[in-house]
Amino acid sequence: MYKSELANIWLLDFSELGFGAEGCADLSVPPNANLVYQIELLDFVKPKEVWQLNRLEKIAEAESAKARSVACLTAGNLRLAFVHCKRVVDYLEWDADFQGDADLQAQRHRLLLAGRLNLALACLKTRRFQQAVTQCSAVLEKLDSKNEKALYRRGQARLETCDFDLAAEDFRACLAVNSSNSAAKAGLQRALDGAKQVEQRERRRFAGMFDRFAQQDAKNKPGGDEFAGSDFTIDTWDNSLADGMLSIPQELEAFGEEMPQKKRSGGGVSAIAECKDEN
Repeated sequence: MYKSELANIWLLDFSELGFGAEGCADLSVPPNANLVYQIELLDFVKPKEVWQLNRLEKIAEAESAKARSVACLTAGNLRLAFVHCKRVVDYLEWDADFQGDADLQAQRHRLLLAGRLNLALACLKTRRFQQAVTQCSAVLEKLDSKNEKALYRRGQARLETCDFDLAAEDFRACLAVNSSNSAAKAGLQRALDGAKQVEQRERRRFAGMFDRFAQQDAKNKPGGDEFAGSDFTIDTWDNSLADGMLSIPQELEAFGEEMPQKKRSGGGVSAIAECKDEN
């Protein structure tokens, strides 16, 4: 859209953005009605690309994006909050521009910490759980290794992805920072309960599997003896199995080979004995 342009936005009766089956008595909108909104673009601000900004401009843009993200989170506009929170991180993620200025580094640290934590919250609310883990891990690894919010929110995200052991570790670390955090205590209990349920389910599954294997073996081996009814006996040898086999000298003669030379202890070599069949 251009500035001062008008546009019509149609919302059909099945759209979740409309008033649905309840309608809206205040606006005289009947149930399941198609809606048409007319929008006029009064003004807009086109932000610069990150590479176009100097370090002072990055701080200013990040501060503005942080304020908008907080307003969107407060109003429950989670999709737009996600956009603004990510913009804060994009402006400040690389710290090369801020080296050598302690004041700018402190401002960057403050804004980036808030931006990543708010982005993790927006990811949790919009079910982007792996992205929430990534943002919280970045806080703990690069900004504040004992940040209570990062530990708690990463634990929440891991609960949702059923990583119960890792979630329990995060909640324990959160409680080590603040032992009175009741939400972390509840999260830890959920993680322990979830891990216990997984363990019990795995035990039942493998126990049933082994039982089925045992039953199948019993069907395939009646009497329990694999060699029952056969003439084969373990640890016995019948010399009749060697009947008709050639002797070693006969094999050598048949293949045109000779017996290997024997080395004497003094290093000499004995003469090769001819192998003849006395028969």
